[in-house]
Amino acid sequence: MKRTQAMVEWIAEASGGRTKPPPGLAAPAYSTEVRFIDGGPKWPSSEAWSLVVTKRRELGSEYRWLAEVQFLVKDAPEECLADGRTFELLEGNKCVVRGRILVEQDIASVLTGGTNTQI
Repeated sequence: MKRTQAMVEWIAEASGGRTKPPPGLAAPAYSTEVRFIDGGPKWPSSEAWSLVVTKRRELGSEYRWLAEVQFLVKDAPEECLADGRTFELLEGNKCVVRGRILVEQDIASVLTGGTNTQI
């Protein structure tokens, strides 16, 4: 299965998200439904896919992570994990995360707080 790096930002409870992000570093990894929001197929679609998020490190706040992401199952549309794609993670109808798949050259910038740190 394809694994890739992403920058994720957890949405705070005051903005309609979670009370607190999950720990993210130990098993089990966090997994929930993903919706791509960058002009791909309209959501909700007839198919729903779960994305697994594993925290690699915090980016200045417990709410911003560099993470490794992959689909939960092998038959998922891995082409959706293309560089630069933006997504939301849902718990029911509630959006709890906004994220962006990182292109390789963005990872160093993200780690140093550079210009490509926006989702």
